Amino acid sequence: MRRVGRIARCASLLAALLCSRAAAAPLTEFPLPTVGSRPLGIAAGPDGALWFCEYSANRIGRLTIDGGLSEYDVPTPASQPIGIVAGPDGALWFAEFAAGQIGRIDLDGAVRQYPLPDRGAAPFFIAVGADGALWFTEHDGNAIGRLTTDGGLSEYPVPTAASGPIGITAGHFGELWFAEFYASRIGRVDGAGEVTELVIPIEESGPRDVAVAADGSVYVSLELVDRIGRFATDGSFSSLALQPDSHPRHLVIGPDAGVWFTEFAGDRIGRVGRGGALREIGGLSARSRPLDVAVGADGRLWFTQADGNRVGALEVPPCPGDCDASRTVTIAELLRAVRLVLGESVECAAADANGDGAVHVDDLIAAVDAGLRGCD
Repeated sequence: MRRVGRIARCASLLAALLCSRAAAAPLTEFPLPTVGSRPLGIAAGPDGALWFCEYSANRIGRLTIDGGLSEYDVPTPASQPIGIVAGPDGALWFAEFAAGQIGRIDLDGAVRQYPLPDRGAAPFFIAVGADGALWFTEHDGNAIGRLTTDGGLSEYPVPTAASGPIGITAGHFGELWFAEFYASRIGRVDGAGEVTELVIPIEESGPRDVAVAADGSVYVSLELVDRIGRFATDGSFSSLALQPDSHPRHLVIGPDAGVWFTEFAGDRIGRVGRGGALREIGGLSARSRPLDVAVGADGRLWFTQADGNRVGALEVPPCPGDCDASRTVTIAELLRAVRLVLGESVECAAADANGDGAVHVDDLIAAVDAGLRGCD
């Protein structure tokens, strides 16, 4: 009994020490000079800067990791640039939603444009395939487009009519995956243009974006039902509930292998681990509406804030436990787990059940156990 009491006192002392060092995950927001520019898509460029679309200002922005900003006009008026990606040729490629074009901007700001046959196709998001081509969704054209860097164009219809494809990302085997917002489906297109679909077993779920994890599972943001869905490699589906009115939008695989996403209406950045552990980080400017997200060359998560007229950067918190999935934990990993479960990123209350500032040894052990089990 005396030993247990001594351990409990040590646990309380450890908790107090760790809590005194507690700090929120570092967040930086960069205001944009053009009022109401409505930044949307964002991508890391080959120059180490972040490039993004200014939807309402009809510009492409470039932001260095220390906050240096440049803006470049898109030649076609009111083109509504919306999605952007770093191409294999050292340039950035972007979709012009209203103009029905794909644009290319080099690092000096020179823009070239490629009109689509149907100028009302509404190209939305864009990704680079394993073949080095640019693949993009045609939201109103209900098709997947493919554009080579020398301008060769192919288009592949989506089988489900009026599916409203939005997000698109490359898989691990030469295929691309995309979200069908109106059809509650995700689609897969292979290098030959053959399209297949998987039905999400939640009606009117509003799938917005997709991301492919290291194990090949496909995650999808379900905006209209506030959930993150997951298709395992065997085709089985599961989903994780978020806070009400979160409206998850866009996804990215982080440098920690977690699935990170924006909560457009919740003004939060979220993360889902392989085991389904959910983390949500607030602290963004109110009603800033985070939208697209990318991993920068500095390892931070960079995201656009559509209504806040800002670009944000979030340092990825260190993995708190079994980071390499080896089923062993180093002392450093263990200490990170303790810090996390005691609320380093939010508050020191995770294991302090009654709020008296002390932590019972059983609660501490349970909290650390839960933290380690939830970490990947």
